Amino acid sequence: MKDAIGIADGSSNHIWVGHNNGELYATTSGTAPTPAWSSMSGLPNRAVTSIHVDRDNHNLAFATYAGYAAGNLYTSTDGGASWSNAIAAAQLPAVPFYSITRHPMRPGWLYLGTEIGLFASQDNGANWSAYNDGPANVIVRKLSWQGNDTLVLGTYGRGAFTLKPVLDVQTVTVFEFY
Repeated sequence: MKDAIGIADGSSNHIWVGHNNGELYATTSGTAPTPAWSSMSGLPNRAVTSIHVDRDNHNLAFATYAGYAAGNLYTSTDGGASWSNAIAAAQLPAVPFYSITRHPMRPGWLYLGTEIGLFASQDNGANWSAYNDGPANVIVRKLSWQGNDTLVLGTYGRGAFTLKPVLDVQTVTVFEFY
């Protein structure tokens, strides 16, 4: 049974499929009559909940996993030939992760939907923090972008939310009124 699918933006040939038992497969010939699938190894035996293929580099992929265990986010920089646990253990909780996406205009900005809310990173996942401008401590099941500036969060039991992450705050103009 398939649990997650990721298709690269701009390339329907790059497709990744994750299963409930933790198996992950990828193809670079997704539009062919009989695509050739490769099995990935070195990943947990937990349900794959989402797969994100980077829009600019189709060899960069993220996979999220279910389970109350540390290590529910894995990344590959070589098209799935090798995977590494992308978790800074002290910064992310040991809860199920449901969805991951990157900012369309800022490649290093990642957003992670978890069992206990939204987390964000501005350095390709090296450091994470709770994102406090959205729904607090609610299950975030799905993340997607509306245009290039609005993050849409689908929650479990609390509806949908939209956020506009701040891109740059380099200069601030202050007006004084008398």
